Amino acid sequence: ASYMSERELLSAWPLREEIGVLQKETSFGKIGRWQLILWRNRYVYATSDALCYQHMSMSAKVPSGKICCIPYSEMLNVG
Repeated sequence: ASYMSERELLSAWPLREEIGVLQKETSFGKIGRWQLILWRNRYVYATSDALCYQHMSMSAKVPSGKICCIPYSEMLNVG
């Protein structure tokens, strides 16, 4: 039997913690005195080296499209 080292195992299967659905402000505008803000759902999860999100289909409520990841090394502040 062939066994993988811990390093090989971690690189083959990145650790992933499900965060769930978050809302992200995508655009806003002004109508007279009123401000219009549009929120869109994003499916979010964390890996061992990045925070990742994916757009969600409005009709099916499932993740769809390109996955975007933000490496922790590029984050200035989390709070």
